[in-house]
This record gives sequence, structure tokens and C-alpha cells, in this order.
Amino acid sequence: MPIDVGKLVEDIMNALKGAVGDGWSKIAGFAEKQSKMLANQAAMITQSRIDGSLKDDDDLFEFFVDQLKEMTENFARSVATLTLLTIEEAWNAVVHVIWGTINSALSSARMAGIPIPTLGPASA
Repeated sequence: MPIDVGKLVEDIMNALKGAVGDGWSKIAGFAEKQSKMLANQAAMITQSRIDGSLKDDDDLFEFFVDQLKEMTENFARSVATLTLLTIEEAWNAVVHVIWGTINSALSSARMAGIPIPTLGPASA
């Protein structure tokens, strides 16, 4: 049974949209919430430094800036982790469609299927 390339492309795109769409919505909601909190924290630190309790307190100002830096780094790491999970979901969706189509065609020809590959480390 020959593979319908047009249908396979459509199936790959649908699987990818489903996997990445769900992944992005998870990342987007989290990113928006965290971005708002970081922006508000930055605004409060800045305003306090300009005309508030941090105006003449360099040590406390540095303390809050260091906390903001740490929170920003944690946020960036979390987004990166969620992105990696989205990439893995996209890989799984696409590879299952392609290898499923190949194995279906091989099976209809009474041939053994091929194993579904796993996602390896990113190449440099």
C-alpha cells in the first residue's frame, strides 16, 4: 500500500498543532502571570528607590534587586523547561504519525514494522 504523502503531511501538521498548541497555552499562561509579577516587583523596587524607603538604603536596595534577579532566573528556567516539554510533545506527535503510517503500510504488505525512535539529545 503506497503512502499518501499529502495525507501524511496533513496528519503530521494536525498532530503538531495539537501538541504544540496545548504546550504553548501552558507556557503562555504561566509566562504572562510570572511576567506581571516580575514587572510589578521591578516597579515597586524602582519607585521605592526613587522616593521611598529604599532611597537612601543601598544594602536593602541591593537585597531586593538580588531577589528580583533570582526570581527572573527561576522564571526563565521554568519557561525553558516547559519549552523542552513542548518540544518533546511535538516530537512524539510527529514521530508517531510518520512511523505509524510506515508501519501500517509495511503491515499491509505482510512485513515487519520498524520501531518508533526516541528523542535523543540535541545535536550541536
